[in-house]
Amino acid sequence: MPAYDDCIVPDSRDVGPILLRERSELLTRKDARTVLGIPEHVRAAYLSLGGGGEQTAAGRLPSLCRALVDDGWHVVVAAGPLYQGHECRGPNITWLDRYCPLELMNGVDAAVSAAGYNSFHELMYAGVPTVFLPLPRIADDQLERSQRAEKAGAGRVAHRDEDVVELLKSPGSAQAARRLVPQNGARQAALRVLASLLPAADLAMADALLTPTLVAQLQRVSRDGKTHALEVVRLLAGDSPQELAKKQSLLLQLSDEGYRIPKLQDNRTDAAPRVERFFALVTATAIPITTALTLLRALRRKFPAARGEEIIASAEQLFACWARFDDWMGAVSLMRAVPLQRGYRLSDFADDLTRWLGSQDELFDALRSFAKREDSGRLSVREVLAQLNASDAKADHGNSSGNNGNHQVTP
Repeated sequence: MPAYDDCIVPDSRDVGPILLRERSELLTRKDARTVLGIPEHVRAAYLSLGGGGEQTAAGRLPSLCRALVDDGWHVVVAAGPLYQGHECRGPNITWLDRYCPLELMNGVDAAVSAAGYNSFHELMYAGVPTVFLPLPRIADDQLERSQRAEKAGAGRVAHRDEDVVELLKSPGSAQAARRLVPQNGARQAALRVLASLLPAADLAMADALLTPTLVAQLQRVSRDGKTHALEVVRLLAGDSPQELAKKQSLLLQLSDEGYRIPKLQDNRTDAAPRVERFFALVTATAIPITTALTLLRALRRKFPAARGEEIIASAEQLFACWARFDDWMGAVSLMRAVPLQRGYRLSDFADDLTRWLGSQDELFDALRSFAKREDSGRLSVREVLAQLNASDAKADHGNSSGNNGNHQVTP
């Protein structure tokens, strides 16, 4: 309908099929098979005839299921919410009353399915070669869609149910299926909608930083992981778009006044690996996400000169050190005792602190020693840690000398 596109929605853009899951959210083959009850070394096929409301579904679905089981397949049957026929139960059958979630598709080797919009694109996106049984629809050309998959080497078209078992011997390739639906259009659709509400710079940063890998990490770390994502991005990515714009404006003003100003680096869009490293660190050290954020805020606030890479590298070093004590609130208390640092690099602080804590048995006792030596700001943090490390080195030297003396043999 050209008139609709030109007059009603002139700014429309094709973003491709919109799906419920990203590929990074799909379960592994092993995990998906555990959920579906499929043995490890068995061929598995997904079977669906759409919503199940077809008049012929009650006869066709059980017949196809038996034929596949007889041919040695474990069959995952998605009967659909409208199905009223007989339920197939028995060995090598997993019966689902509704559709199989996209995240479980890695558990099957092939599929036998109608070619409705959602089923077709989910199967191809998940890389499941499929024998399609196109259903007649007035406004949905399932046959054309199925033929497109067959031409791409991603599926086969069965014109009769009796042909399914034979066609399933060579249903196409997973790689061809993924090429047919290479990406989920949901992300681009969301960006398109949000473009009318948010600054373009903010959207560009979010698009660059919130990778599928990071989103998957957020889900593993916490149910509320996504709510913390923006703060982590800001802490590790540097300035927000608005802050960066203000700095650029100031530098341009100084340049106009005759000062030689270097180009201001925008390090936001390359921060995704650092953000991913932070959530991997949270997982590895088993620290509560809220506590991890408290410590990350403290590092950024107490060492304002530090930026992305220095912050995450120091966090990795310090978190690994603190994890040994299993006293995260002690770590929080220690960072609260550290005043604002202007001339002390965060990386140097991390080196000095981890070297000293490496000789301590309890973080609580270490905190008392630190506070006593610091004496309400009489000494700087750098001086305190230097003295503590020197004391430990002197004690180690004394112990070493004593041990050598104990091993002397008297003639």
